[in-house]
Order: sequence, then C-alpha cells, then structure tokens
Amino acid sequence: MQAVTVLPQAHSGHQGEKVANFSARTNGAVKSARPSANTSASKKNVRSDLELLTAFRNGDERAFAEFYTRYKSEIYTFCLRMLGGDSAEAGDAFQETFIKVYEKIDTFRYGENVRGWLYMIARNVALNVYRSKRPEETIEFHQDLQSNERRLSPEFNGEQNSLREALEAAIAKLPIEFREPFILREFDGLSYPEIAEITSTSMTITKVRIHRAKQRLRKMLAPIITDEVYRGEQFELRESEGEEI
Repeated sequence: MQAVTVLPQAHSGHQGEKVANFSARTNGAVKSARPSANTSASKKNVRSDLELLTAFRNGDERAFAEFYTRYKSEIYTFCLRMLGGDSAEAGDAFQETFIKVYEKIDTFRYGENVRGWLYMIARNVALNVYRSKRPEETIEFHQDLQSNERRLSPEFNGEQNSLREALEAAIAKLPIEFREPFILREFDGLSYPEIAEITSTSMTITKVRIHRAKQRLRKMLAPIITDEVYRGEQFELRESEGEEI
C-alpha cells in the first residue's frame, strides 16, 4: 500500500504548534524505524498492532512510527470520505486522529480491537470537523483527491473512473448517519458488530442505516448504472449477507 504524506500544514496558534511538534517527532521516529536491507528477517519480525501499541506505551516511539505508517493512508482515506472529499478538512482530521492516539495511548484498554479503537478516534474527530461546518456550507466532491485507496487506483479505465467519481460524489451526498456505517462496511471492511461498537448503535440500527444508504445510492446512480456496468466491479450496491431488513 503506497504511503500518503502527512497532509496538513501547521496552523496558527497552539494547535499549529502541536501539529508541528507532532510531525517533527513522528518524522524522526519514522526515519529511525526504517527496515534494514535484510528484508526476509524484517518480515519475520513484523509486530502486531497490539505489540506496537504496547511497545509505544512503554516508551518506544519507533513503535508508534510503525503503527502510524501502517495506518496513515487508510485513516486519511476514511476521513476524506467522511468529510465528503474535502481534502483540507480530511487532512486536519487525519492529523488530529494520530495526535490523539499519541497523546491518549494510556486510554487504550488491552483486549480491545486495536483497529476498531483507532477508527473510533478517527470517527469522533471527523464528526467534530463535520459538525463544526456552517449550516449553509455544502459538501463538494473534489476531482483532485489524493488517496491510496485501491478502489480508486489509476489503472481503471476511463469508464470505470467516471463511475467511481459518480459513486464518490453520491456517497458525499448521503446523510452522515448513513454515510458513516456504509464507508466502514463497504470500503474499510469492518464487521457489523465492529461498526455498531464504533458508532455506539445497535446491530439492527447499523444494518438499517447501511441498507438505506445503498437504497439512496441506487436511486442517485440509477441514471448511469446498470447491472452490466457494475457487474465486474469490486464494489456492488447489492445487499450483503445478513443485511436484509
């Protein structure tokens, strides 16, 4: 998975200083954590997410750098979709997510799903950014999204890329309560129980919201999508197993 560069620029005031300090610490740790030339040995020594957080909790900043490198592209893409393709706001949410992970490592409870814990932080940060928007502000789909998301990779032909752009634009128009579980399920591959826990809702509500998100997407995309068009796509708007309402 290709890495995504740390996106936001330092802001003015205390927040800008916090971002700058975090970036400096992270960049230094990333450089010192680069794998050696012995790739076979490196692969055998890959640490799990829990091992990385445990090591970081014990003072190993290189463990945090490794965890950050492992998840930064995935979390940026999640923030990007949650915020309707606004790369500036997604960058802020992405950076703030890892700042919180860095500063709140002691809040992690052993036995928790590490990836779920990370997504819960990213989700709360993204929602705070979303809710801080002016009521009259609209969410626009940006054509110049910079993401490593494999579903948006450039090798798709022109027709598929157009279809993807239409899909991303439609997702950006979904109400946030439908958009959020849909993204977590269809793009990030989280299970229904994980999504219910992250969003503090029941399994039933989670399934209903994903079901309704798909219904709305089908309606929005109906003028351009047929079964023949998306039959070969990895993403489908058909119901998932166990999702029927």
